[in-house]
Amino acid sequence: MQGFLEALTDPQQPAATVCMDHDRSVDRQTTGRVIEQLAAGLSAERVAIHCDSALHFAIALAATWHNNALAILPAHGQPAYLQELDRQYDRLLDDDAVRSVLKETAATPDGSATTDQRPDPRHSEQHIVFYTSGSSGTPKAITRTRQQLETEVGLLESLWGDSIAAAACFHGLVSQQHIYGLLFRVFWPVMTGRPFAARQAHYWEELLAVMRSGDVLVASPAHLQRLPAQASTIRPAQVFCSGGPLPAADANKVQHYFGCPPCEVYGSTETGGIAWRRQATGSVWTPLPGVAVANDDEQRLQVTATHMHLPDDQTGTWLTTDDRVRMAPDRQTFELLGRADRIVKIEGKRVSLEQVEQRLAASPLVEQARLLLLAQRGQQLGAVVKLSATGRQQLTQLGRFRLGRRLRSELGDYEESAALPRHWRFVTELPADAQSKHRQSELAALFDQATELHAMPTIETLTATAEHVVLALSVDADLTHFRGHFPDQAVLPGVTQLHWAVLKAADHFTVSGSPSRIRQLKFRQVILPGMNVRLELRHETARACVHFRYESDRGVHASGILHWD
Repeated sequence: MQGFLEALTDPQQPAATVCMDHDRSVDRQTTGRVIEQLAAGLSAERVAIHCDSALHFAIALAATWHNNALAILPAHGQPAYLQELDRQYDRLLDDDAVRSVLKETAATPDGSATTDQRPDPRHSEQHIVFYTSGSSGTPKAITRTRQQLETEVGLLESLWGDSIAAAACFHGLVSQQHIYGLLFRVFWPVMTGRPFAARQAHYWEELLAVMRSGDVLVASPAHLQRLPAQASTIRPAQVFCSGGPLPAADANKVQHYFGCPPCEVYGSTETGGIAWRRQATGSVWTPLPGVAVANDDEQRLQVTATHMHLPDDQTGTWLTTDDRVRMAPDRQTFELLGRADRIVKIEGKRVSLEQVEQRLAASPLVEQARLLLLAQRGQQLGAVVKLSATGRQQLTQLGRFRLGRRLRSELGDYEESAALPRHWRFVTELPADAQSKHRQSELAALFDQATELHAMPTIETLTATAEHVVLALSVDADLTHFRGHFPDQAVLPGVTQLHWAVLKAADHFTVSGSPSRIRQLKFRQVILPGMNVRLELRHETARACVHFRYESDRGVHASGILHWD
């Protein structure tokens, strides 16, 4: 197994495939030449890297380390967020920057590299800084060394390498901007001579069109929970999952469709990988080789490992995490009990509740805000907001849904979609006790009103592309929607059907909040308790609208067009 830089630029194996970029194979000779040319024009000492393409990312990182410069990884690429970090870096490398060098190199005759200098193999001078959500509400910088990352890849290969063929391609549904995607999508395949897919798939249909049996899938719980039935045509060598615990029912579904149980990996940016499990053999977590675990008096997990980063505020050789655990009697394995701080995992991404609250409070419409994770709403964020005088005027003019949509849009300039609240409550005062501490139970109670709009059926994704989704809904007879409506015959209210269509449109497309208008609304047949129906959603981006249709074996039940003007 080679080091990361050496593997990308090895002149002894110029024809070895590094990456599959769509249907094009990219070899080591190409990556080596592009890295050298990009490095030759890179004089910055601190280089921020944000690329959608994993190939462009790998080239940018290698060019940065080629010059022994410091690599900076922003958590995402939102413009306002990058502007906040602009003092932390001297140069930003994105897809366009790398793509232009790729084109220049392609037009240059083979062998005419810009320099004969090889990458400096010294590990000690090659660092990477990840920016994650800090508990203080500001982006937290975590520095790791190249040697630490390469050491961890050695552990991954020792555990699972024998089950993965040399020609297996690594496909990702997660970004390489975070440590899990970086290690599993880029470092591991590069260092072991296996190809990786340049493109991050955003929909199952995209992935299943290019993935072959024997390949490796790098995913998150959010993706695997939406696994469609057509996935059963592929038999991956391994399915990896990280970003939060995967529900047992979804782990079983993955095993049923793919023919192999998902391997969940638990860790953090600071620690790297900590432990793994396959729920087919139990719910406890087993530490990775070289990792030792313990717990403190507050049940918080403590970790030590050779590939671990120790923050400045930690003493000794053990890092205390903010995850609570129950240690097994052997003190070697453990169960996870949940977070002890206000960093939460949503859609596999770390979200600082304090940071989002501070963003909201900076709005002239908001005086105070408090966020909480709504487990009963599918791990979505709820925001309880005390409005300013201006905000109260806007509430009167716009109404709750449109005001929530406006605040969500403002947050979207700074935060990724996972950090944007989906549920809003506007109050005159935030619930608090005598010590001015917010009462979590009272905040949560604001979202617990059991109206017919707030329960969801069992949903399975049948088809999902960028603009078209088909969902299978099992409308159970005991859903709250059927209570108190039409006592002679329980039916699913039309307002509930609209609400579900709006929620699912927001989950799959770039729309949020309530629609401004609804056109061509038709209710043709009632939906009865216990029925299985299909909800089809078709997004027209140019017109900012979503067509919806409920149908079953009996025909069409309801249809219409939702507009977000």
